[in-house]
Amino acid sequence: MSRFDPMGVPWTKDLTIAPYDTTQSTWYCGVFSGWGGPPNNLGGLYRTTNRGVSWTRINDLLWVESCTFSSISMGHHLFMASGEDGLWFSSDIQNTNPTFNFVLSYFFSHPVRIFCNPYKLNEIWVTSFGNGLRVGYVTQDITEFPNPGQPEGMEITIFPNPSKGNIFFLSNGIPVRIGNVNVYDVLGKKVMSLKNFGTKPMNLETLKNGVYFIRFMIGTSIMTKKIEVVR
Repeated sequence: MSRFDPMGVPWTKDLTIAPYDTTQSTWYCGVFSGWGGPPNNLGGLYRTTNRGVSWTRINDLLWVESCTFSSISMGHHLFMASGEDGLWFSSDIQNTNPTFNFVLSYFFSHPVRIFCNPYKLNEIWVTSFGNGLRVGYVTQDITEFPNPGQPEGMEITIFPNPSKGNIFFLSNGIPVRIGNVNVYDVLGKKVMSLKNFGTKPMNLETLKNGVYFIRFMIGTSIMTKKIEVVR
């Protein structure tokens, strides 16, 4: 088999043919940002409309495993699995610059594949790298996974909220140990990323006033909290 790599990035993970294109010329491809070394910043979700002759990156998350079209959306609703940032969806995937949103009820950072149940069109199944198989239920714009989003008995709060700068992750008023932390703006763009954060306060002084989503890990669970920066 000959090599077919018009994007010039070798770590392609998954290819999906758009169901809305009857000519089968529109494809979507998940790409990893390198492997076994520092990221090359070429990861993301790519789209071609000419059978792979040329590609456009439509999402720049670094570790995109795969994508799947929802069975109930007639080709408008696409799920995307990120190897570092959890499960996402787009309800305008046919647009030139589609928007992506968190599936807030999926609480793990590394989904791998998404499957639609052919007998229950509103049901999807998501495999993962380290957190088993989860089932979710889909409407046009909302997906719910009936699994807990935080360790049992632990209610996580962010204080203060709104914030002028430093914030704390608390459980019953006590700082808790946090793993990786990513901060996104309301358009889904990652604006901050921290590894193995621990229990120290987090500084948001570099962010402009506005609403952000903080996605963080506690053990193997991933949580998302909304924070407002006001100065």
